[in-house]
Amino acid sequence: MAVAGIMSAMDIFKSIYQKHWATLSNGVLKQLSEECWLRFIELGMHDRNWEDRQYLDLKPMYENFTNAPTKKIKKTGVSSAFNSAYKNNILLENGTIKHARISDDVNVSTISQLSSGELNDFVIKIKKLVVKESNPFVLLNWALFSDGVLIRITEKSSIQLAITSECDSHIFVSPFVFIECGKYSNTEIIYQEIRDQRALAGVTSVLLLEANEHAQVRIDNLLIDSGHGFHLSQARYLLQQSATVSVQAVFRGAEMSRLDISADLIASGVTFNCRILSILKGFCQQHHFIRIHHRASHGVSSQLFKNILLDKSKISVDGTVEVSREAKQTKSEQLINNL
Repeated sequence: MAVAGIMSAMDIFKSIYQKHWATLSNGVLKQLSEECWLRFIELGMHDRNWEDRQYLDLKPMYENFTNAPTKKIKKTGVSSAFNSAYKNNILLENGTIKHARISDDVNVSTISQLSSGELNDFVIKIKKLVVKESNPFVLLNWALFSDGVLIRITEKSSIQLAITSECDSHIFVSPFVFIECGKYSNTEIIYQEIRDQRALAGVTSVLLLEANEHAQVRIDNLLIDSGHGFHLSQARYLLQQSATVSVQAVFRGAEMSRLDISADLIASGVTFNCRILSILKGFCQQHHFIRIHHRASHGVSSQLFKNILLDKSKISVDGTVEVSREAKQTKSEQLINNL
């Protein structure tokens, strides 16, 4: 791979951002993108020794970047079987809704087509996250936001939901999925991300899940990347009073993938469990960046990482649990197993 230093990477990201910003037609989203980019510039890119992104050629990300699909994604048997297994299922292609079959307990909207009031509420939520964000890669994701879906689960409902997000990776896109689970709801989600096996460019993805009071959420995340390209994945979990969120994830890495997970345990009595299995081969590399924030009493969190590394592949885990003064009687565990 060609050597691309930190400065050249920043130049390439700037070119990608400028081209992306010019395609945005919604003034509110355009302003949000600009604010995120300025914050990204302010922080700069951290030079972490264990992350070899400085050796990754990022030029294809710019050369192949566009927000409009140039060819139809070839459907796989995996997607068909996956969608037929659940009553509620949503198919996304390059961040836009291509199929949605849902019950009355699920409301789905395209973010770019929200009413002005709903869009402003959405942007306010994002800005609150941006102000506190210290990870430049996450801010880059927000700056390159293209489109996505807002999914609302009604209160006291019990549902199963399947979401498939497919990306033609010759296109640099940032699909966004925002899931809001209502009070006392019980939701089981399978979220599958599929990248074109001929991937040459980069893909970023954003998942934001908010579990309101007493909500019970289980999310199974399957991310299938090719052995090429660059993938930035961001997941944010917000837990309100007595909510429980359990995440089970299986990742097959790209040439360079960075997985950023943050859980904000806002109120008391919440539980967050995260279990991740990564399987890498060849020269693939993957870097996990996880932060658990305990902000109230009687919170419980656990992290389990299992990594299977073949050939010359490599992986790193940067995990931190932050406990505030108000978070009395907090219980937190972390375990990393490598094979």
